[in-house]
Parts: sequence; structure tokens; C-alpha cells
Amino acid sequence: MLNPIVGAGFVVKALALFFIALLDRVAYWLVSVSYTLFLAVSRINIFGTEAGSEIYDGFAERIYMVLSIIMVFFFAYHLLMLIIDPDGGDKLKRPTSLIKDTLISVIAIVLCPLIFEYTAIFQEHVLMDNTIPSIVLGGTGSADMDNSGRSISLIVFMAFFHPEGTSYSTFIESTESGGVIKADAQSECERTADRDVCEDYINAYTEWTNGNGAVSAFTSKSSLRNVVGDEKGMEYMWILSTGAAVMVAYFFISYAIDLGTRAVKLAFLQIVAPIPLVMRIFPQTKGTFDKWKGEILKTYADVFIRVAVISFTVYLCTLIPTLLDAVFQSI
Repeated sequence: MLNPIVGAGFVVKALALFFIALLDRVAYWLVSVSYTLFLAVSRINIFGTEAGSEIYDGFAERIYMVLSIIMVFFFAYHLLMLIIDPDGGDKLKRPTSLIKDTLISVIAIVLCPLIFEYTAIFQEHVLMDNTIPSIVLGGTGSADMDNSGRSISLIVFMAFFHPEGTSYSTFIESTESGGVIKADAQSECERTADRDVCEDYINAYTEWTNGNGAVSAFTSKSSLRNVVGDEKGMEYMWILSTGAAVMVAYFFISYAIDLGTRAVKLAFLQIVAPIPLVMRIFPQTKGTFDKWKGEILKTYADVFIRVAVISFTVYLCTLIPTLLDAVFQSI
């Protein structure tokens, strides 16, 4: 039984063909481009360039000089208060605690640039290797940003445009290098759809893997377009398809804007790092260090959380055909 969303009749079919030939091509091209933009912005490291490194080194040199003077002053003040009021309680640290916390802060300040450098490298590898999408979606990634965007757009599109009774998982299995056609995809597809339709659909995926545009490899095939809504033909949820593409592209663009702000915020937190690290030495100002630590952890993790949310959303899209079939069968 055909999915009612596909519709019937000449007018509905004509509208569906208009969506697949024009609107979906534009919408899924936008998905691909916006995801590429999202990845590019997420890789921004303001102090990772030569010019940025010079700015950081120059500012760090000045801030270390100022901090050394401040530390000497606070040490003198703290020791003087211990002499005047040995029973100062929790407001003053014992000399041993003061020395220990000072050594920890000094070591942390020295190691801070190296820590930030390696966390930036770790972030880039996770994003460029598509580690999180590979975990959620299963081996869909590539080190090529353009190909990653095309892969995401194709996964979403295949959830809404596929031979009758099939889904993304009918055709594709995940590997470490990406999605590949299953060995039994043709026979699985022929259980509910026409043999030629299944063969053309698989050929379209092969064309895409060989470099053709993501959705155009499917939408350009008249043999697939012309059997939309036919028995054992193609199921095409045209309104949902375009709407999902626009929604996903909107997420990518809005996330890219947020990540641009994140890059600036992370750079600021990095450049002022010596200040809270020194302030952690003294009980009166330790709260400043705790706030800085919380902000830097939250800001750094933000990009990974957003990628996980996006990957999970795309995964839910692949389940739409199965969910709709379950709903229609229960009616």
C-alpha cells in the first residue's frame, strides 16, 4: 500500500516533480553548503595563525610581567597578615598551602599555551574525521569538508525519496570510510519495489559516490522521477523533504554563527588565563578561577554538543519512513 503522503492524481504528481526538480535541489544544496560552513567556522582558532600567535605572545608577555608584580605584592601582603594575625582562620592560607598552590598555578600558567594548542588539535581531528557523526550515524564521514556536507544532505534526502517500502538502511551499511551499498540491497529492495526502480536507485547512489552532486544524482534520473507515487515505484514525501532540508540548513547556519562567537570567547578566555590561575592562590579570589574554569569547559565542549545534536537529528530523519509506515499500518 502506497504512503498517503505521496498523494495521487496529476496535479499532486506535478507538484511533487516540481519540488524534486527544483526546490529540493536548492534546499539540499543549501544543506551541503551550510554544513561545510559550519565545519569551517568550528575550526577557527584565532591564535592558531602566525599573526594570531604574534598577538598572543605579545599580550602574554605583558600580562605575565604585570602578574609577576601582582604576585609579589600579594605574597608580601599575605605573609604580613600571617605575621600580624596568625589565627586568621580560613581567610588566610598557611605558608605550606600558599607555596603549594603557587607552584601549581605557576606550572599551569607555563603549560597553558601548550594545553590550548593540543585541545585545538584534538578538536580539529574530531571534527574533520567526523568522529561524532560516525558514532551516531555510522561511518558517514570524510576528511573532505565538501564531501561531508554532501554526505549529510544525501542521508536526509534518502529518508524522504526512496523506492516503496524501503529506507536508508535498506541500501547503505556503515564502514569506517563511509556508507557503502549493501551486498543484498537489490534483493531487499525488490521485496517491495520494482526491479528497475531498485537498480536505478542503487546506480544513482553509485554515481554520487563517483563525484556527482549529492541529490542531483537522484533527482536527475527521469526513471525515478516518473514513477513517484506509482505502485512499486518511488515514495517521495515532497513537502516534508523540502521542509526538513530547510530546517537542517537553518540549524547549520545558526550554529555556525554561534560558533563564530565561541571562537572569540575561547580566545578571550585563553588570553586572560594567567589572571584566574594566579587568583586561585588566594581564598578571597578563588571564585574567579572557578568561574573561568567553568566557562572554558562549557565553551570548549559547545562545538561537540552541537555536532552531536545535529548528528542525532539526521539519524532521526533516517527513521522517518519506518515510523510513518508504523503509523499508517496502525490506522
